Amino acid sequence: MLAGASLAILALAAPFAARAADSNTIGDVVVTATKTGATSLQKTPISVSVVGDQSLETDHAVTLKDLPSEVTALKITNANANVVVYIRGVGGYASNNEQDVGVYMDGVYMGRTSSVFDSNFNDLERVEVAKGPQGTTFGRNSVGGALNFITKQPSTTFQFENTLNLGNYNLIDEAAHISGPITDKLQASASIGYTKHDGYIQDVVAGVPAIGGQNRVNFRGQLKYEFNNDITNLIRVDYLYTHEDYAINSTNYISTTDPRYLSCGTTAASCASAAFPAPLADAKIGNYHYYGAAAPQITSELDYGINDELNWKLNDNISFKNLLAYRTDQNLAFYSGNGTEYMTGATATLYFQHQFSDELTMAHTFGNLKGVVGLYGWTEFEHQIGDSISYTYPSANPTSTYYYATYAPGYNTKINGTESYQDTRFPTQSYAIYANETYQLTKDVGIIFGGRYTQEHKVLDTYNTSFIWNGGLPAGWYGSNPAAPGSRGTTSANTINTYSCSCSLNGQTNPLTSTIFPFVLGYGGYNGPGSVSPDLTQTISAFTPKLGIQWQATDNAFLYFTATRGFKSGGFSFTARNAFGATFQPEWITTYEVGAKTDWLDKKLRINVAVFRNDWTNLQVNSQTLLPNTTLPLTEASNAAGARETGLDADVTWKPWDGWTFTSSVTWLPDAIYTSYTSGQPTNFIKQLMIQNGDPKFNPVLSIYNASGNRLMNAPDVTANVTGQKDFDIGNGNTLFVRGELNYTGSTSFDISDYALGVRNPFGYGNLSAGYSSAGGHYQVELWGRNVTNVQYADTLLPGSKIPQAIPGAPATFGVRLNYTY
Repeated sequence: MLAGASLAILALAAPFAARAADSNTIGDVVVTATKTGATSLQKTPISVSVVGDQSLETDHAVTLKDLPSEVTALKITNANANVVVYIRGVGGYASNNEQDVGVYMDGVYMGRTSSVFDSNFNDLERVEVAKGPQGTTFGRNSVGGALNFITKQPSTTFQFENTLNLGNYNLIDEAAHISGPITDKLQASASIGYTKHDGYIQDVVAGVPAIGGQNRVNFRGQLKYEFNNDITNLIRVDYLYTHEDYAINSTNYISTTDPRYLSCGTTAASCASAAFPAPLADAKIGNYHYYGAAAPQITSELDYGINDELNWKLNDNISFKNLLAYRTDQNLAFYSGNGTEYMTGATATLYFQHQFSDELTMAHTFGNLKGVVGLYGWTEFEHQIGDSISYTYPSANPTSTYYYATYAPGYNTKINGTESYQDTRFPTQSYAIYANETYQLTKDVGIIFGGRYTQEHKVLDTYNTSFIWNGGLPAGWYGSNPAAPGSRGTTSANTINTYSCSCSLNGQTNPLTSTIFPFVLGYGGYNGPGSVSPDLTQTISAFTPKLGIQWQATDNAFLYFTATRGFKSGGFSFTARNAFGATFQPEWITTYEVGAKTDWLDKKLRINVAVFRNDWTNLQVNSQTLLPNTTLPLTEASNAAGARETGLDADVTWKPWDGWTFTSSVTWLPDAIYTSYTSGQPTNFIKQLMIQNGDPKFNPVLSIYNASGNRLMNAPDVTANVTGQKDFDIGNGNTLFVRGELNYTGSTSFDISDYALGVRNPFGYGNLSAGYSSAGGHYQVELWGRNVTNVQYADTLLPGSKIPQAIPGAPATFGVRLNYTY
């Protein structure tokens, strides 16, 4: 594939260039992904997609979740309230481990992505999406890639911009940015944003608010001081606050009376219907604009940070940058129910995080050698508190033990409830040294080499317990004792049965998980029964190299090949009930990439193509761990899989005639499979179907599934977009534009089994916009619409819920953007 593309480029570049006639050329794009200063995208040996400020405004893309419509290799999903980022099918959830994809704001690694995901600023200069392992260029070792949000620095002349978006769902979206000099050497800028709109997804229960709404305010300030022409210092601060009815739980996509809703033992003969009627929720199956919950879904977040960037140009050959940063995040969430109108449980989570980092880099040029060397230090402290309760009701249907009756008088005296409580502290320290170098053998050919050495130390300090409430619920929960609101009440030994999550809830006890109740690992200050175990610790060192070659084949054709080793740190399973199996080791990825960056037709046509191969070893996945001397396996994160992925992504820009611009990008993953995954964990709902079908790949006794050869989760086979824009000069410097965009996402699996119930079908949607800009660009008016045909699609499928659920994509939204720039 690479050879064919390269030969075609070399053979046809010159003749095609000779056919060009007019000057409607594609401008150069500048990136900073190599850390050696501003470089041309077309001469950078990394696959990078760049979304500039104009595209961000025109496409109404203001936060992280809007970017996938611009970059097909990028996918953003939700795992409950947590943002999950994938690039080329590589990604993962970062609650108790590092993200596969590093998210950065002005070079500062965001341990939590919320401040980027939720903020709405009009001061972004561009977003760079670097694909593949980036350990030799970025502070954290990101195996899947890196997103760097780059803001506009304070200006030397006074500037002001105000943007107001008004739209359906009562959207009010206001962002203002001011920048300018204070003295000859001191410049400052400030940006503030406020966003509020109603929820997109209506509750089937009257009086419960819609979810998916927004209510957030954010601020960013910058202060830049120029000591002289060679030394500058830039201080940035940012703040975010949200309090909103958020789409944590979402809509059911099969009915509660569906015949696939089963309860099985270990044989098909043991399977029985677990169906129950939920008339309000079932009436809306297939309509993603409705969900079911008997109580409001709430999330609130407070996030702020400060960083200091010192730049020192020592001479023409050496420049230093030191980036010192502190961030903190607090998040509270409450969500309830099982996707129906019945109140079957609730979960409250409280999350605290703070991080401190320092990165010192030296960019240098010594003759034919050019590159960057970096030192990086990172420390983080996470504290998570979770309290979850679920309860069942006496059956009103004698043929179904799973029937959930409406919570009403007559039912509330015989409730049995299970509760899990967790209080976990998770400190991390990481240190690294890295280098990324290019040595020019000739004017056109260069050798790429680099490496990274990382050492990390992690600690798990946890208190984790579960028990059963007999004959009632703790006060203070929805549907519990109204006589004592806010009180959890008291318990005694005869009202609680300890249990393990690996056991049926009938009093059975796993001796290695519940002998000491509760399960404790070094929990500070705990004075309960039993001895306190020491913390779990993990210290890991890793070296990850990079090699490659680059070739400026013609003036308009740049080719490169790189081989990079990536490393994702190990960690701990936060839900562990025992120290055995709670620790998992690092996973490794080796990425091979060949790319071609080409300009044609006198730079009216730009085609950038990359072919890549990812090979994983020790892939971190959920698998069953069988504890010694027991027959009761536990589901734990472990290094139980290997995988591979082969694909292609391409970005095309074409300006065929004056005023016309077409862009397109595609990511194709024809081969993305688990090469070895013999102890996998399909979702609980699909397990019942496997037992009923007698699936030979599933062992019902050990509850393990052989997923070897199956499609990787969250890796669509094809994603593509195409955009067309026409600009009109209407005289006296005034302009108009019209723009259309189509987005397509192919088949995507959300379960390791490849069962149809866990596979999202292909879908597509379109965006439209049209606008006017006055002479000089001071006034702009734009009409915009996203998902204009109101396509209903799922951002994420959750087939493992008690009833399979989908997190819906946004419905049709439209509005008007008013912008003033001074």
